[in-house]
Amino acid sequence: FETEQPNDLKPWKPPENKRKKKERIQAERKDRNEAKLKEHLKTWDPNANSSATAEPLNTLFVARINYETTEQKLRREFETYGAVKTIKMITDLQGKPRGYAFVEFERDKDMVAAYKHADGRKIDNRRVLVDVEKGRTVRNWKPRRLGGGLGTTRAGGETENQKFSGREPPVGGFRDDDRRRDDERRDDRGGYGGKGGYERPSYGGGGYGGGKGYGIAIHSSF
Repeated sequence: FETEQPNDLKPWKPPENKRKKKERIQAERKDRNEAKLKEHLKTWDPNANSSATAEPLNTLFVARINYETTEQKLRREFETYGAVKTIKMITDLQGKPRGYAFVEFERDKDMVAAYKHADGRKIDNRRVLVDVEKGRTVRNWKPRRLGGGLGTTRAGGETENQKFSGREPPVGGFRDDDRRRDDERRDDRGGYGGKGGYERPSYGGGGYGGGKGYGIAIHSSF
């Protein structure tokens, strides 16, 4: 005898085990995060930030700042390289410091001097990392929170992560107390040339924004 099969009967599937369920949840979370990044990228415009410094080419990015360090302390430290026009200390929505700041110098040559010599300088018992500002000077630059950044302190496992402060390892190695991994909540760092070389961006066509703007002159010591 033939029996009729219900029209809505679905093919049998084996139950989802723990490993498959974990992989599915991770894939779904990844897709959601990528969708959010795309939406944020559509509205992200560093040139529209009214709180930014006036001259990006004179601005130095300083990261891994001790949370107890004040603006006055930071100003005294960087005025050894030249006159400081303004300092933007970055905080979260609750007003707590996020461990990085933007230091604008009166002259670009003073910024370059600080870029070359202040990297790895210890301020309030914490070695800082300095770099040029990238959001308004480097074409197609994105911060880490939007999928960009050049930081390597959280690149992967213990063998991949950078364990020293600054752009390059200090000459002669580094002490055990400087091996600790940094716990700052954001690291958007990166520099022209990647190895500490710097050359001021030159003006020219095809620069930032697709029309007239910054053409990037890269100097590398690779």
